[in-house]
Amino acid sequence: MKRVFSLLLTLCIVTALKAFDVTVSAEEYEDQPAIHTYTDNENPNELPGLIPSGSDGDESFGLALSGTDDDEEDPPVVTEGNYSYAVYDNGTLIVEYTGNEKNVTIPSALGGKNVIAIDYAAFAENSSIQSVTIPATMLFIGGYAFAKCENLTSYNLPNGLAYIGDYAFSLCPSSQKITIPSTVTEIGEGAFTGCANIKEVSVPASVEYIGMAPFSVCPQLSKITVASNNPYYDSRNNCNAIIDTETNVLIQGSNNAFIPNGIVAVDDYAFDAYVNLAAITIPNTVQYIGEGAFAACYSLTAVDVPDSVEYIGGYAFWDCEALAAVTLGDHITEIGAYAFSECKAMESINFPDSVKTIGSYAFNQCENLETDFVGKNVTTIGEYAFNECHKIQSAVISDSVIEIGQYAFSLCWALQTVSIGDSLTKISDYCFQKCGTLSDITLGNKVEIIGIHSFLECRSLTHIILPDSVTEIEDYAFHYCNYLTDIKMSSSLQSIGNYAFWECYSLIDIEIPASVVTIGDHAFYGDHIRGIIIPEHVETIGESAFEDCKSLRTVVIGKTLNVISNRLFYNCVNIGMITLPDSITEIGSKAFYGCRGLKEIYIHKSLERIEECAFFDNNNLKDIYYEGSEEDWNHIKIGNYNNSLPNATIHYNSPMPEPEYILGDADGDGEVTVLDATRIQKCIAKLCNMDGSDYDGAELTEKEILIADVDKDKAVTVLDATRIQKYHAKICNLDGSTPYTG
Repeated sequence: MKRVFSLLLTLCIVTALKAFDVTVSAEEYEDQPAIHTYTDNENPNELPGLIPSGSDGDESFGLALSGTDDDEEDPPVVTEGNYSYAVYDNGTLIVEYTGNEKNVTIPSALGGKNVIAIDYAAFAENSSIQSVTIPATMLFIGGYAFAKCENLTSYNLPNGLAYIGDYAFSLCPSSQKITIPSTVTEIGEGAFTGCANIKEVSVPASVEYIGMAPFSVCPQLSKITVASNNPYYDSRNNCNAIIDTETNVLIQGSNNAFIPNGIVAVDDYAFDAYVNLAAITIPNTVQYIGEGAFAACYSLTAVDVPDSVEYIGGYAFWDCEALAAVTLGDHITEIGAYAFSECKAMESINFPDSVKTIGSYAFNQCENLETDFVGKNVTTIGEYAFNECHKIQSAVISDSVIEIGQYAFSLCWALQTVSIGDSLTKISDYCFQKCGTLSDITLGNKVEIIGIHSFLECRSLTHIILPDSVTEIEDYAFHYCNYLTDIKMSSSLQSIGNYAFWECYSLIDIEIPASVVTIGDHAFYGDHIRGIIIPEHVETIGESAFEDCKSLRTVVIGKTLNVISNRLFYNCVNIGMITLPDSITEIGSKAFYGCRGLKEIYIHKSLERIEECAFFDNNNLKDIYYEGSEEDWNHIKIGNYNNSLPNATIHYNSPMPEPEYILGDADGDGEVTVLDATRIQKCIAKLCNMDGSDYDGAELTEKEILIADVDKDKAVTVLDATRIQKYHAKICNLDGSTPYTG
C-alpha cells in the first residue's frame, strides 16, 4: 500500500486550483518534487498506540503497528462488511474500507474492541465518500488515511484524537474551517495539503509536533491561529502563520500571512500555491528560504530578498507567473534548482558577487528576463539554468566558473555576446544551442572540449577562435551554423566529431591542424569548402565526412590514413584530380560516387580493395595512373558497380606525383604572406613547431619541408624566410627570379 507522493502532490495542486477557476494542466506540475517519500529506515504504517493482543505493553501505548518485539506476530486481519481490521489488546485498527457509501459513519467498535486507529491509506482514493463521521473512540488517524478522497467535504475530528498522520487528508476538498481538537499532540507532514476549500485553521495548545507544510497548497487559506498558551508553536502578532517558537522558523503561511521580524527561515513549501498572496516582505533576520517556499504564488509581483538571506531553496519561487522584479541581497551564496523557473513575467534580477552556485533550471523559461548575466564569483551554473530566457543579450562567465551544465543557455534567442573565463574546461552539451543571434563568443584558454550540439543552429555566428587548449570537438558541435565562414582550429585538436560542421554552408576554407587524429562521420557534410589538406597524423575519417561538398576542388590526403571510408567524397562534383597516398589499402563503398568532375586519379600499388559503387557515375574519369603493373592491378578486389573504372585508361607503372601544396604557405592559411616568413623564423629558432604549436623538438615532416623550402636547397633556413619577405615586397618571385611578375 506504500505510495510515492509525487503523483499525489501533482494532483493536489491541480485539484486545489480548480476550486477557484485557475486553469492548470497536470503537465505543468509533473516536475514538482515530492514533499516526502519514505526512506528505507521509515515505516509509513507506523502508528503510535497499538500493541498486539497478548503483548506485555503498558497502557501508555507502544509505537509500532506490529509491536515492539520482533518476535511478536501481527494479529490476523478480519473482514466484516466494508471493513477489514485487526484487533489489538488496547483497541482495533481499521486496515481498509472497501465500501462506496456517500456518507460514512465509522463504527466505534469492531471485533469487540473500541476502534482507536485508522491504518495507512485505509480510505484513500475513494471517490464515493462525501462525508465521514469519526467516532469519539478514535485516537490515531494514520498517514494518507483519507488521501485523495476527492469528494470528501465534511468530516469531524473528535475530542480525544491524539495523532493526525502524514498527508492524512491530502487532496480532500475538506470544509472551510479546520479546528484541531485540544487533545491532538501531533500533526503530520502535509496532513491537509491540497485541501482546496479550507479557509481557516486553528491549532490548540496541546500540539507538540507539526510536520513540514501541513496546509500547503490550500489556496483559499487566509487565517491561521495558534493558541497563545502553546509552548511549541505560535502565530505571533496575528501573522496568520505557524511559527516554531524555539527555532523561529515559519513552517506554514497563508494568503494573508506576513513574516514577523525575528524569523530566521521560511520552511519548505510554507506558502506553496497561495495564489492570492500579492505581496510579501522578507525581514532582514531571515537567512534561509526553503524549497518550494513561495512556489506557484500566482499573484506575487515583486520580491526583495534581504542581505541576511544566504540560501534560496529549489523551487522557492517556481511558477510565480506574475513575479516581474526580484532584488537579491548581497550575501546569497546559492540559488537552488528551479528557484525562479517559469517566472514568465520576470524582467529583472541582480546577481550579487556573493553568489557561487546557480542551480539547474534556476531561471528556466524566464522568457522576459532582460538582465544580462554577470557572475563574478559563480563556480557552478546548472543544466538549463537560463534555458529559454529569450531576452538576455550577454553573458559573462568569469574565471571562477568551473562547470556549466548542459542546455544552460539554450534557446536564448537574443543572446549576442558570450565571454568565457579561464577555468572552464568544457562547453557543455547543448549549452548555446539555437541562440540565433549569438555572433561574438570568446573562449577561455582552459577549454578542452566543445560539447555535443553546443552551438547547434547558432546562425549569426560567423567566426570563432578555438584556444589551443581544445583537444576535442564533439558530435554536432557546430551543426547548421550556416553563416560560419571562419574558424581557427586549436593546434592541440585531436578529434573532430560526427556531424561537427554538418551543413555549415558558408564555411569555405578550413585548416585541419596537424595534431588531428580522427575526423568523424559527416563531419563536413554539405559544406562549401574549396580545398582540404588532411594532415599526416589523421588515422581515421568517418563515413560521408566530405559528402556533398560540391565546391571542393582540391584534396590532399596525409600518409597515415589507410582507408577511404564509405561515401567520403560522395557527390563532390568539382574534384578534378586526386592522389591517394601509399598508405591507402581500401576504398570504401560509394567513396567517389557522383564525382562527375573527377578526370584523373593516382593510385599506389598498396591498394588492395575497391568496394562496390566506389567509382560509380564518374562519367569524366579518363585516366587512372597506377604505380604497379597490370598484374598488380588485377589482384585488387574490385566490387560491383564500379562502372567508371573500365571506361578509363589505366596507365600502369606510373610515377606518383608529389602531394599538392602551396609553396611558401608555412602556416597553411592558403596564402603566402610575411606571416609565413615569421612562422619559418620562429620554427628555426625553436620557438614553435611549423604548425604553430608549442615547440616540442619534433622534426619537420616531409610535407612541411616541401612547403617551407622555398629556395629548393632541401633545407629550411632563414634564406627561405628572406625569400618570402622579398616576394611579399615584390622584389622577386618565389623562385628567386626577377623582375617580380606577380
